[in-house]
Amino acid sequence: MLFPPLSRLPKELRERIVDLCAKLPEWWIVLSNLALADRAFTYRCHVHLFAELALDNDFGPKKKLRKQIEQKWKILSSNPSLAKLVRVIDIKASDPQLFSERNFTKMLELFQVSPVPPHTIRIEKRDEANAQPGRFAAGLEQFSLSQSLTTIHLDSWANVPLDIFLVCSRLKEVTLESIEFDKKQTNTRPNNHPPKIEHLWARNSDQLINRFMQIKSPAFPVVHWSNLLILHVSPHERKTMALVQRILDMTSNTLEQLFLTVLGFSDMPEEKRQFPLSPILNLQAMGSLHVFEIFAVINCKAKKHTVLKDLGTTLDSLPRSNSLEVFSLELEIFGKKPYQGCVDEDWEELCHKVVLVSGGKPLVFNLDSGVYCSPSYEPKGTKELYDTIENRFSSS
Repeated sequence: MLFPPLSRLPKELRERIVDLCAKLPEWWIVLSNLALADRAFTYRCHVHLFAELALDNDFGPKKKLRKQIEQKWKILSSNPSLAKLVRVIDIKASDPQLFSERNFTKMLELFQVSPVPPHTIRIEKRDEANAQPGRFAAGLEQFSLSQSLTTIHLDSWANVPLDIFLVCSRLKEVTLESIEFDKKQTNTRPNNHPPKIEHLWARNSDQLINRFMQIKSPAFPVVHWSNLLILHVSPHERKTMALVQRILDMTSNTLEQLFLTVLGFSDMPEEKRQFPLSPILNLQAMGSLHVFEIFAVINCKAKKHTVLKDLGTTLDSLPRSNSLEVFSLELEIFGKKPYQGCVDEDWEELCHKVVLVSGGKPLVFNLDSGVYCSPSYEPKGTKELYDTIENRFSSS
């Protein structure tokens, strides 16, 4: 028991303390100890500790996953009220029989009767050789998770079932990482209504995104775009960026936030070469856009130094009567002192475009620039470079 006055603090303050502890690096250890220290903190600690049900066999044998399930079921069955706290189901498993594991289905049955069932599921496939993707869609439908899920995160699937979107008709947020689907799939649920997604985050999943945009016969719609508010994609994935303009055309009346900030699947060194965005991206119809963020790279050894000019042209394609409130630019600079290629970029022109787009209304412009460094290389002369950039902005 904690000594007064800590345990006698107002409920709101105790909850605030727990919520702050939940942001610490090893928060689960802190909250576990705090939950045992005083009953006044127990429930709020449990809200964080049991918010996520995680299953991960780490490429291990099937019996390891079964043991995990058995241990978690033992905890939840001995105290069913804890099942009411689960909001996220995180599955990293290669076992296609997961929804046939009795203890796992018992947990799902507990979630079914929860006043607030899980709203988020993350599924990462660990072994495609054993995968039976259709089982996941059927499992979600069987245990009514499809009726409560609003967020889905799919990772590393070479054959994702399109049914998974059709059964989860209430999805609002979709995250795709390295996702593909079998083009031979047919609509096994013609009476289901596709979800009206509001937030899409995607990396290395251009094949499925392209399928999302096929809404006319003979294809069947998998999602509806009419409510999309937020889009996150990588500006360094050419195949994905080739699709972005079509997405913008379909969501010009609703899209409020565009983030071209996702790290490309290949990451480095491909991102050392920034390809032009202005030839493939036109924001003329995006009058509802409030937030626009870009991650770009400047290679000091490039033959032409036109990255900022290209970004300024892209920004300038917004209509003069626009709703933009925040423009953020994150720059990663590759090179060595004196970083001449970076200095030669047209910083003044970018500032001019920002002012032009603002049209006299308040506009927040965030610039975050940094010189790339590796464990084997510590860049020199960065302070002088940052001072130069700041001075050129100030004088613009």
